[in-house]
Amino acid sequence: MEKPQSVPFYPPFLPQKFMIKPIPESNKHLPKLNSSDKKRLDEFLSYLSDEALHFMGYPCSETYNYSELFPLFSYSINNIGDPYLPSNYHLNTHHFEQEVLDYFKNITHATQKTWGYITSGGTEGNLYGLYAAREALGDEAIVYYSEDSHYSIAKNIHILNLKNQVIKSQKNGEMDYQNLKQVIINNKPQKVIINANLGTTMKGAIDNVQTIKTVLKELGIKHYYIHADAAFFGMILPFLTPPVKFGFNTGIDSIAISGHKMIGSPIPCGICLVKAKYITPLTSSIEYIGTLDNTITGSRNGITPMFLWYFIHTNNLQTLQKRTQQCFDNADYIIKKFKQLDICAWRNPYSFIVVFDQCAKKLLTKWQIAIHNNIAHLIPMPHISQEVIDDFFNDLAREIK
Repeated sequence: MEKPQSVPFYPPFLPQKFMIKPIPESNKHLPKLNSSDKKRLDEFLSYLSDEALHFMGYPCSETYNYSELFPLFSYSINNIGDPYLPSNYHLNTHHFEQEVLDYFKNITHATQKTWGYITSGGTEGNLYGLYAAREALGDEAIVYYSEDSHYSIAKNIHILNLKNQVIKSQKNGEMDYQNLKQVIINNKPQKVIINANLGTTMKGAIDNVQTIKTVLKELGIKHYYIHADAAFFGMILPFLTPPVKFGFNTGIDSIAISGHKMIGSPIPCGICLVKAKYITPLTSSIEYIGTLDNTITGSRNGITPMFLWYFIHTNNLQTLQKRTQQCFDNADYIIKKFKQLDICAWRNPYSFIVVFDQCAKKLLTKWQIAIHNNIAHLIPMPHISQEVIDDFFNDLAREIK
């Protein structure tokens, strides 16, 4: 995997000597918290520190240190507008954002005719993908998504007022392709939008885009759009050995990836990539900032692209492969520990989400474990050690005595 081509660390229209300056003297004398509020803040930080020790149910890595970026918090950075276009708002990190986007284009096998931006998270990326699909195919298109899809898919469909049909899932959480075929036949062939899950929330199942395309071809459907929800797995699949084919080279039209999950970030964020041909109808000119905007949120976080940029520049391919393998090794260790207690646990191929039957509510609460219907899961993110896993199983063993 090639490293993205470097870009200037500062906008070309500003001299470098103006880029770093101390905090203005006037700001140093701004009001600070009183002792009572400071005590409350300290107590909350202590609470967060304790809770972070028992955080095994959600896919958020805590293995990061962005302290070198702290000086950026002294500036009102806003990445409003298209990250590839200049604007009158110069306090932005668009140059860094472009570099991050190039990195994700590379690992998702996107062509140069792909556009994107840093979002507030996977939900916004899914919203943008479905929005682009609706504008491309029209209101008569029907969205098909499996019952194991993330809840944001149904929410975004409601926001966009799209016709939709839920498709059954297989036991492992993967889309039931026979059911997909039958449901489309029942609706009579027309314009189709598919949400393909590249790693479902609870079970880590991957919908096979090639199989979906085969179904559409067999039904003679020529007008379709495939959006891929790869919120968690977008930073896992490229670093398996060998890497799993999952990006634009499989025939998708857009993809959403979270930045705060496998990468890790104190602020939620995500990456949305879309084939550029779908962007033009979504673009509007904003005179007072002197640029075009084809994003959803308008004002956008300019700090989160820096977190992603920092991660990319401090982790090479070998590091990420080793990091990913560690998670899979710990997942297998968890399954082994469950078996020692005669509890059924399993994971999908290419997933280190370990699925098991629900346990005591007290344990679910302490370890912040996600549940759905009758199942729960553990996710050994990079910050989870085998010692932490052992602590969980010691608690579990006491509960089932």
